[in-house]
Amino acid sequence: MTTKSKFVVGVIVILVIIFMGFWLYSHSQFGQRKISHFESNIIGLNRVITVYSYDGKPIKSYPTRSQIERTGDGTQSFFTDKRKRIDVSGGIVISEEQ
Repeated sequence: MTTKSKFVVGVIVILVIIFMGFWLYSHSQFGQRKISHFESNIIGLNRVITVYSYDGKPIKSYPTRSQIERTGDGTQSFFTDKRKRIDVSGGIVISEEQ
């Protein structure tokens, strides 16, 4: 095997290792969560936040593309909708639409 062919094989092996690393990262839960946060920060994700009463009836729904953040112990959340910060607490469901 010549030096040139060894170099080519080495480059191919390194590229395969890099590709497999990216693939494994993007298919892990941690990687998917990081990608979702990145998408949410850059372009936003289509989400619907529905606030429910204590007896399980929907009170209000907010379609939004902004990132939802939780405060403290996770019982309260807030997001920005049309330049207004909206704080919600209690029974909320956040659904992500495709």
